[in-house]
Amino acid sequence: MDKIKILIVDDNETVRTLLKISLKKENYEVFEAADGVSGFEMAESIHPQLIISDILMPNMDGFEFCRKVREESQDKSVPFIFLSSLSEITTELRGYRTGADDYLVKSDLKKHELLKKIETLLKKSEQYQSIEEKMDDGLVGRLAEMSMIEIIQLLALNKKSGLLKITSDDKAGEIFFKDGHLTHAVIDEIQGERAIHKMVEFETGIFRFLPNGEKDPEIQTITNSAMNVIMDCCRILDEKRLKSDQ
Repeated sequence: MDKIKILIVDDNETVRTLLKISLKKENYEVFEAADGVSGFEMAESIHPQLIISDILMPNMDGFEFCRKVREESQDKSVPFIFLSSLSEITTELRGYRTGADDYLVKSDLKKHELLKKIETLLKKSEQYQSIEEKMDDGLVGRLAEMSMIEIIQLLALNKKSGLLKITSDDKAGEIFFKDGHLTHAVIDEIQGERAIHKMVEFETGIFRFLPNGEKDPEIQTITNSAMNVIMDCCRILDEKRLKSDQ
């Protein structure tokens, strides 16, 4: 059985070495790069199952590297962990909006915590791959198991066309995709991105994706990219979470 490939991208050689030693002991195959530019080239060459990246790096920082992976890579949905010496919550939130799956602070880094996050993300990646294989025939699931943001990102990254139906309690919404681009959304009398902003707050309910344009909208109310819409949704959820914590 082939080893799982993990790519470490950090301009600090000591950090790369320490991570490599820890991960190799767990039987992972480890690759290294010193900045986002070489990291992206390496990712396209080896196709890692997971990426761990610093944020502050020369040539291309971690945010831009993550965005490039999500938008241009052959493996757009590869699990991505940010590793940084920065602990400000604004940095953490910006990291998630860029497309990272998780975040660790170097000064608080514990080996068991890192390994647990890697294991969790790899299992989640396997689940997504299984879902991706079935998407052409349609997709049904519960929002408690897969969030709206995860569903939208999955359909966008796989350039799907079709209709996503969302039902939560007594509310029902629709989101239309064309080759991975969001074109129209509606819930109640709300349309466009505002409708998506409303739907991403649903924590329970049912989603159903009908592929290949089962129903094409007659209007287009969304012109923003799927990534920008997802980032706006993350911001809204972040603000809601911060208010609830106060």
